Amino acid sequence: MYGLTKLVLGVSPFVEVDDTTYRSALHAKKCLREALEIEEKFDLLLSNYGEFEGELLQIGLRAAMYFENEWSASIGSLQTMNRRIVNLLTTCRLYLDQAEHNLSSMYGRDSNVARTMKTARSAEYDARLGYRVMESLRNYVQHRGLPIHSMSLDGRWIDEARNVRKHMRQTVNLRLAVTNLAEDRKVRRAIIAELTALGETSDLKMLIRDYVAGLGSVHEILRVQIAGDLMTWDATIQDLVERYLAVAGDTVGLALVRREGDISVEQTPILAEPISRRRQLADKNFQTKHYDKIVTTNY
Repeated sequence: MYGLTKLVLGVSPFVEVDDTTYRSALHAKKCLREALEIEEKFDLLLSNYGEFEGELLQIGLRAAMYFENEWSASIGSLQTMNRRIVNLLTTCRLYLDQAEHNLSSMYGRDSNVARTMKTARSAEYDARLGYRVMESLRNYVQHRGLPIHSMSLDGRWIDEARNVRKHMRQTVNLRLAVTNLAEDRKVRRAIIAELTALGETSDLKMLIRDYVAGLGSVHEILRVQIAGDLMTWDATIQDLVERYLAVAGDTVGLALVRREGDISVEQTPILAEPISRRRQLADKNFQTKHYDKIVTTNY
C-alpha cells in the first residue's frame, strides 16, 4: 500500500495513492534534488566570483585611503587575490563536472540534455578566449604555479568634463605572463600563440570575467533544456502536498510511504521548500552571461 502521512508522534491521517503516483513522485523528488544541487553549485561558483570582485574593490579602496608601501603588505594583497582566483577556478570545475553527473542521474548518461550541455560548453570554449585560457590556467594552478604573475595599483586623476572637479581613479591590475604559462607543456600551444599575439602579459581580470560570462551562458542553456520537466516534477510534488494539506491542515513531517500491513518499509520525506529554494536561486542568478560587460564603481 502506498500513501501520504506525517512522520510525527501520534496518529496522522493516511492518504492513499496508487502505484503510478508513488513511482512518479519518487522520480520527481530525485530529479528535483539533482536540479537544486545544480543551482546550488552554480550559486557557489558565483559567490566565489563575487568575493573575487569584492576583494579587488577592497584592495583599491585601501590603496586610495592609506599609504602602505611595505613589500609584505603588497605580497599579502597578492596572495589574497591568488586565493580568491584559486577558489573560483575550483568551484568552476566543481560546477562543470558535478552538473554533468547530476544530469546523468536525471536523464541518463547519453541523454539529449547532457549532449546539449556538452555542445554549449564547446561553443563557449571556441567563442571566448577567457574560457579557453581559464580552463588551461586551472590545470596550471593545480600542478605548477599560482595564477597571478604580477599585480599593480594604478591611481590617476581623472578630469572628465569642464567645470567638474577631478577625481582619483584607483585600479588594481592583475596580469598573466605568457612565458610563465608556456613553461607548462600541458597548456595548448594554440592558446599560448593567442596570448602571445596580444602581448607579453594579459589582463587576468578580463579573462576571468569572460570565463564566468561563458559559464553563465552554459547554465542558461541548461535551464532552458530542463524547464519543461521541472514544471512537471514541481507539479507532482506540489499536488501531493496540497492533497494532504486538504485532509490534515498542515504538512509538517509529510512523507510518502510504502506499507506492508501496518509497517512502513519505505519512507520518503515530501517538501515544497526545495522547489522554492531552486526558484529563488534561479531568479537571483539570472543575468550571469552579461558579467563581462558589468562595471561597478562607487563614484
